[in-house]
Amino acid sequence: MSNYYQMNFDMEMFDNSVSEGNPFIYADSSNIDSIEVEGVKKGFFNGVILNNSIDFPWPDIEFYFSSQEAHRECDFLGNIARWPIIHKNVRYVITQNNIQGVSFYPVNLIDSCTNKKNENYYLLFISNFIDAFDMEKSQYKYNQKYNFYTFIPKKTFLDINNCYGYDIFRAEKSPSMIFVSEKLKKIIEDCKFSGFRFSIQK
Repeated sequence: MSNYYQMNFDMEMFDNSVSEGNPFIYADSSNIDSIEVEGVKKGFFNGVILNNSIDFPWPDIEFYFSSQEAHRECDFLGNIARWPIIHKNVRYVITQNNIQGVSFYPVNLIDSCTNKKNENYYLLFISNFIDAFDMEKSQYKYNQKYNFYTFIPKKTFLDINNCYGYDIFRAEKSPSMIFVSEKLKKIIEDCKFSGFRFSIQK
């Protein structure tokens, strides 16, 4: 039976690139907090990625970096908002492999030193939200007032039957986490895309 993995930005790789003197770009600010669209109050736009759909015209999203600090593109862009922002090359491969339950929204990467716009990046928006956890095996805390779950690291188990058939998804009870299948992990690793870290799940 296939394994599933949590997918994150590889901060260790980023730190190593800095220490080696060949750093990847890190977007350390954005205009997200100033965005206001119908149904989303100003200051709350960051959370739209945790919905299962986007039902408004996509605004001009800008992330900023300094070319004096770095100019090397990463395939998974490290950023202050912790959004899954991917390079157009990753988008192409995901699309070519017919991965379902994802869509892509343009993100402008602006060099704060020159104002030059880099249009190579996209938000990887995930619309698959599933009941992913085995609640009998997993250890967690539940806040009834806010209907909020806090899962204990390394003591959280996926329900393999519920996950089967999905190559990428978020868990309904903890939507900030992104999970991928063995298939998608292999696609990304075979292409040697930078910035991705995968942690196998129980």
